[in-house]
Amino acid sequence: MPDTKYLRAMFGAAREHGLTKEDLNDAAMVGFQKVSLRDLTNDEARTILDGIRGKKRRTNHGVSGHKHSDRGYAMAVAGRRRNDDSPGEYMVAARELEMLSDAAGLRGWSRETLDTFIRRQLHGRQIRTMKDFNKVFWAIKAMNRRDGLTGKYDRPRAETPKE
Repeated sequence: MPDTKYLRAMFGAAREHGLTKEDLNDAAMVGFQKVSLRDLTNDEARTILDGIRGKKRRTNHGVSGHKHSDRGYAMAVAGRRRNDDSPGEYMVAARELEMLSDAAGLRGWSRETLDTFIRRQLHGRQIRTMKDFNKVFWAIKAMNRRDGLTGKYDRPRAETPKE
């Protein structure tokens, strides 16, 4: 059973947003397969409360949202040199394709130029898995860094002092 403070906060937030007790019970059933709000854990109650308030729970998942997962690990290492030990084969999502388009856009590439680059990197194949994506994305990212181009998915690098 969640602490009383969470139940009070849930009912108060629900009242502010025009939700009923039945709506809250439906959220508990859909989200956590719990019949009643009293069956929830504190963490589950906080998740429902944050959902009512429209907040995103703070997690340590980085830009991709997959930092500490098998998919996050595959995003980091699959297809990269000396790292073919990814935990599984993951299909590329729209978010990764958007990242790729943004990185190519920084270079001023058209879609046609990007498609040509992809075919050259993947020996005629199209991007299907995270391994394919990383082979293309990290190459473009390296070229962008070399040329001083940064986008929303790049962290600024610390300047090394030149002597």
